[in-house]
Amino acid sequence: MDEKKPEMDERKLRDMFRQAVERGAIESVLHFDAHGTKKDAVENAMIDMISRMNRELGVLYCKGEIDQAIENNDLYSCAAEVSILTTNYNALVNIAIKYAPIAVEIRAPAQVKLTAEEAQINILDIAQASQDFAKVFFEKIMNTEDFAKFNQQMENRAKLGEVLRNKSAAEKKKD
Repeated sequence: MDEKKPEMDERKLRDMFRQAVERGAIESVLHFDAHGTKKDAVENAMIDMISRMNRELGVLYCKGEIDQAIENNDLYSCAAEVSILTTNYNALVNIAIKYAPIAVEIRAPAQVKLTAEEAQINILDIAQASQDFAKVFFEKIMNTEDFAKFNQQMENRAKLGEVLRNKSAAEKKKD
C-alpha cells in the first residue's frame, strides 16, 4: 500500500513559520524563469532546481509551483514561484547568488536587522560569488600560464583576507 504523508495544515505551517521568523529566519517568495527549445527540458530544469534548492544549507522549507512552459517563436518559457524559509538573511542571499531569481519578495520579518558581523559575512559571500564568476570567465579567455598566475593571486588574496578577518576579530575582543 502506498502511503503519503499528510500535508501539514496551513495553520500549523504558518505558526511554525512565525516561530522561526521570531528566531531570525526569513520567509520569502522567489520567482524564477527558464527558457529553452524543448518544453520538457525547461519544465524539468525547474523541478531539478527547486529540488536542489531544498537541500541547500540554511533552507528550512522550500516549496515551488511551476507554471506549464509556453511556446513563443520556437522557444519555451517557464516560470516558477518558490516559497522558502531560510535560517537567516545570509542563507537567503546565498540562495539568490546561486540560483539567480528574477524577483525576490521578503514576506517576514517586516524589517531585517543585521549585526556588523552578519553584514560583513554577507558582503564577503557576494564578493566570493563575484570572484568565482570571474574565475570561470578568465579560465575561458586566458592561456594556461596566465590562468595559473591568476589562481595563485586568488589564493594569496584569500590568505590575506583571512589574516585581516582574524586581525579584526582580535581587535574587537580587546574592546
